[in-house]
Amino acid sequence: MAQSKVSTKDSKEEARWEDNPPYTTRSEKEFGTVYWSGSCHCGQVKYQLNRKKPLDAKFCHCIGCQKLHGAPFQWAAIFHKSDVNFLNGHKGLDFYQSSDNLREHKLPCKVLCSHCHSPIMDEGRNVILSFPELIDFGEGQSKKEALDLFAPSSKSPIPAFTPSPAPTSTATMTWFQKTINLPARSRGSYLITEQILSELPELRTYKTGLLNLFIQHTSCALSLNENWDADVRADMSDALDRIAPEDRKGDLYRHSAEGTDDMPAHIKSALIGASVTIPITNGRLATGTWQGIWYLEFRTHKHQRKVVATIQGEKMV
Repeated sequence: MAQSKVSTKDSKEEARWEDNPPYTTRSEKEFGTVYWSGSCHCGQVKYQLNRKKPLDAKFCHCIGCQKLHGAPFQWAAIFHKSDVNFLNGHKGLDFYQSSDNLREHKLPCKVLCSHCHSPIMDEGRNVILSFPELIDFGEGQSKKEALDLFAPSSKSPIPAFTPSPAPTSTATMTWFQKTINLPARSRGSYLITEQILSELPELRTYKTGLLNLFIQHTSCALSLNENWDADVRADMSDALDRIAPEDRKGDLYRHSAEGTDDMPAHIKSALIGASVTIPITNGRLATGTWQGIWYLEFRTHKHQRKVVATIQGEKMV
């Protein structure tokens, strides 16, 4: 990913964002006491926090977070920009402005590691939303106390985060099953993560479990893959066409009863597979940052498809 640039339309203050917190590097004396340290997943980007308790914490549920994190909610802690100190300034960072689909520093924007692409924080005009999963809270009692400090308030759109075990809750193993109708689509690869999540609000009631998605057809498939760039899905469809091309001359396949695209569709379906299984952790799909659920349609004409969703797991009652 190329280094991000500054929008020329922004104010002079915004144009000098590199010289302002959290990107201007400050000495130990200037920054003050460091309460927390964090880093991206690859460790190339490191930062510090000089505020012990965040201004607030919440579960963000904006569309941008849903797309970027592949989940309906994202745990975020709010800090002043001056509370944050990136050890290498803006080096190694990339920026994404979701409303205009710009990969540049234009507020509000998302801040990511340019090496491993880990989302690090959302930056606004005056505050940032950091992602506590990247912060080192230590172990044992100190970690428990830290998680209590970073717990979302009761105003959060889902029940407040409770890092401490709830002794009054009883865990039970349950099953749930539902059939989901996918919109009729022609040949192509489609990202359906948001539809699956909207169709399965029951996911939020599971502490730990598995979601299995099974498509009931032999000329399409399901997969987990890149959720960021639509070109990946187009390239995947093209690559599968090269592996199993249509037999317009009648030399490749015996089966052609339903058209020249039918036998290649069966081959692609067998290669990709009819199902995916995803872990559930604390009411959310435990997918990686860049993973999304794909529906791959291999027939030329539009077909209505059905997916059986089965949840098995431990619920809190």
